[in-house]
Amino acid sequence: MGGGGEPGTLFGEKPGHKMEGWEPIIYSCYGASAVLLIVGLWNKPTTSINAWAKDEANARLKLKREGEDVEYGTHYNSKAAKFAFAKEGVGAVPTSESDDE
Repeated sequence: MGGGGEPGTLFGEKPGHKMEGWEPIIYSCYGASAVLLIVGLWNKPTTSINAWAKDEANARLKLKREGEDVEYGTHYNSKAAKFAFAKEGVGAVPTSESDDE
């Protein structure tokens, strides 16, 4: 069972083994990749239907509290609804649709 190497050594490496030139580079890449993966997964957007429905219900309740009518079938918690800007032409300053009222 097993094979080669001295007993009690990992992968046949002798104690006090000096790292080869490529080892620090590959280990730093492993570490950077792990950090990038952890940060990326930690900050991923929540895309579940429950999260969307909760945000949509909160937006509709807020509109009802303010006395506005809620039309079913319209999304009130989308970026397009929050940041609706119109531009009259090239060089014109964009204005919010709510500013026009």
